[in-house]
Amino acid sequence: MLAHELRNPLTPIHNALQILKRGNPDAAQVERLHDLIERQEIHLLRLVNDLLDVARITRGKIELRVKTMELKDAIRQAVETAAPLIEVKQQKLEVSLPDEALPVEGDLVRLSQVFSNLLNNASKFTQQDGRIELYAEREGDSAVVCVRDNGAGFSSEGLAHAFDLFNQGDKELGREQGGIGVGLTLARGIVELHGGQIEAYSPGPGKGSDFRVRLRIAEVEPVDEDRDHAKASPAIAIHRALIVDDQPDVAESLALLVRSFGVETQIASNASSALAMIPEFNPELVIADIGLPGMDGHELAHEIRKTPQGQNILLVAHSGWGQENVRERALKAGFDGFLVKPIDLNALTSLLANPGKQS
Repeated sequence: MLAHELRNPLTPIHNALQILKRGNPDAAQVERLHDLIERQEIHLLRLVNDLLDVARITRGKIELRVKTMELKDAIRQAVETAAPLIEVKQQKLEVSLPDEALPVEGDLVRLSQVFSNLLNNASKFTQQDGRIELYAEREGDSAVVCVRDNGAGFSSEGLAHAFDLFNQGDKELGREQGGIGVGLTLARGIVELHGGQIEAYSPGPGKGSDFRVRLRIAEVEPVDEDRDHAKASPAIAIHRALIVDDQPDVAESLALLVRSFGVETQIASNASSALAMIPEFNPELVIADIGLPGMDGHELAHEIRKTPQGQNILLVAHSGWGQENVRERALKAGFDGFLVKPIDLNALTSLLANPGKQS
């Protein structure tokens, strides 16, 4: 099942790359292929991340970064995340948010994940040109968020197992639509970790479904430090960067991405090569894989700090492992920052524009 679902996004990515290699597509076709690759990359990342997160929840090891936050911010992020899937199916999404604040004690990223999973689920089981509604409101001391669709709905048996792990839909109704069946399980786990509740309703087969999340309102409203600041493309403060990774495709693609910001970039395939290149190249930034052969990334960071330039270099770890203990170990080894593979473009932009703010 997992192999099947991973091949689904890999196939259009593969096909798009073959088209780009074989001919000279016009600008419009290139743009369509780029959009296709980006959509499928997001889908692939979501599959992998959801699978990892549900494993962490079942083992009790998921970590929340809780603060007083505005719930509407999480909803807006979720809508942005789910929009490409909804647009592809030409579905109509109606979003209704109250004017009043909905402050909660929560993890913005995780709550956004909950609502994007609910929107993705609604889109998956709703027909082409279908309708999806998302609204939020305050009920007493709770904030309630509802995601409603006019899609396949549930039988009573299907509704009873809606949040089961690896449940792929209501087979009794022919409702099975693929996926690895972790999205709703993950949503329930995250909501419950926030002390909230999530429930599913359906009038019956073919009559749509309704998922409702209830969270306690926080006593103190969040302060939005960026509310009145216009967002603009930041100026890049880094001029020379060294990429250290033993995987050639990873190193080259990351170097090309960094160069697209106007940064001069060189590549080293191991720690020894990186140390030899530093005196002449004099990089301001080193992005290094932790799992290097021989001398690993932790040892490399330690050795760089011993060089004359080492105290002034921004060292950022780059790893496919994203757990908090891996991050903490990297920072203790001498790294200034930590990025999970594949690098989020916003995180990379922030790194290049604000090198002094890494932690």
